[in-house]
Amino acid sequence: MMLLASCSQDTSVLSEVNEALDQLSAMGIYDGEWRVDTRSYVVGENRLTVKKDSIEFVLPEEYIVSSGIRLWNDNLSSTLAQELLFLSSSEVEYYGVVQHIHYTWEGSSSNACYSELESLSHNSVGEPVYVVYSFKVRFRDTPYKVDYRIDLLLSDKVTAMYDINTKMWTIMIPLDKIVVVNLKSGKKVNEIKPILPILVFNSTKKIL
Repeated sequence: MMLLASCSQDTSVLSEVNEALDQLSAMGIYDGEWRVDTRSYVVGENRLTVKKDSIEFVLPEEYIVSSGIRLWNDNLSSTLAQELLFLSSSEVEYYGVVQHIHYTWEGSSSNACYSELESLSHNSVGEPVYVVYSFKVRFRDTPYKVDYRIDLLLSDKVTAMYDINTKMWTIMIPLDKIVVVNLKSGKKVNEIKPILPILVFNSTKKIL
């Protein structure tokens, strides 16, 4: 690519080469932080792995369960009150489920490359349905061991930006609803709309 750039006078070719180089440099492993919007406090720290066409990360599971699901339920029904998920004294085991997401590059500017995490499908009536990120937690209170699945339903596409100047990533996940399923009974036990409807991951350091 560098040889092509040095021999060509075509600015469009040079632009394509530079964009390809930026996308190549964007791959790697990054440390980073989760926030619930672009300016709020940090709610979790984790690692981001960017490959040629896929991104891997772990959601801030503890925040979503302890500060999100529990605190967003001000008035628990008698049914919910019986679920271990909503008992603050319950001991929670987090699995750190790795989300494997395919992405495509959508374009670039002088400062950033933009990508879209492919998640769009359509339901039976043709309405758009966005990706469902899921993870599992276990409650180990003796004598109970109950697994729950937490599903994050999105209101729009997930977007990601690689800043050419800082060499860092930002990923924005727009939340619509959070659904809780008791895996022992197979039943959906709750569905809530988050107060702060976005999760933002900012990488802070490239480590590889």
